[in-house]
Amino acid sequence: SHAYGFFGPKGIGKNRLVDFFVQALLCEKKDGIACGQCRNCVLFANDNHTDVYKVVKDPEEKNIGIEKMREMRERIYLAPSISDRNIAVICDAHSLSADAQNSILKVLEEPPKSAIIILIADFTDSLLPTLRSRLLNIRLAHISIGEMIACLEREYPGVSANSVKNAAHLASGKIDLARSLIADKTLLESAEKDYSKALLFLKSPKNERLKMLYDIFSKSMSFIEQQNSGIKFANSILAAAQWSVYEKLGINESPPAFKSDIKSTPNLAKMSKGLFELIQMMKRNIAPRLAFEQFIWNLN
Repeated sequence: SHAYGFFGPKGIGKNRLVDFFVQALLCEKKDGIACGQCRNCVLFANDNHTDVYKVVKDPEEKNIGIEKMREMRERIYLAPSISDRNIAVICDAHSLSADAQNSILKVLEEPPKSAIIILIADFTDSLLPTLRSRLLNIRLAHISIGEMIACLEREYPGVSANSVKNAAHLASGKIDLARSLIADKTLLESAEKDYSKALLFLKSPKNERLKMLYDIFSKSMSFIEQQNSGIKFANSILAAAQWSVYEKLGINESPPAFKSDIKSTPNLAKMSKGLFELIQMMKRNIAPRLAFEQFIWNLN
């Protein structure tokens, strides 16, 4: 295939998997597994391979525009300089504008023999059906808490058991997010505070929930900052709601620091559905604060 799509929630491990995949494609041994020692493997590991072109969304931009795709097309039609492949990796592909996606489609209609295009996206709703149909789609799923803890204990033998359990719990099946939390104590502490705030949101009446939005969306924030803050808090609430449901059903047990005393499981399940819709609205550039206010008013 000339085109691949790696899809799954943010923090699930898509980027790491794509790195393994690209390195294996470039490896001179050509046995499906990167040797890590040949020239191509070393250059790629050092982020210095001239036959790999990465497209990343600018933090202040709402989407990836057609200009970046024009640059990608120019690169993909060049002859490889070191290996026998020209690989374009489009990160945050869920942010591609419609024009940018159509530009990719034109490349896929008659791709150069050496070209491989890889899209990495948190979700597929914003991708054109015609584009998705041209990709070999690979969807990544959440892994169990037990598997995450075992993996983290192997990778970080010097980290305390409590930190490992807390990171696995907060990551909710997203292994790369758990790794980030383990690697950065400040980030882990911040995530623990966000989770505690999310539990408070679940327990609070409607008027208190609305007041909490003043802390989430300050007037000085840009639209992108509000969007990121809103999605982050919504994900924290979603994780807290889901774990509260799991506790009541006896499916999984939360670490002591994250125990909840919420009893209304049906309401939590309904809230989780609303949170999924809220996150998708914010990802589609709906005004974050207005979307959150509507979500709160719609709750019983």
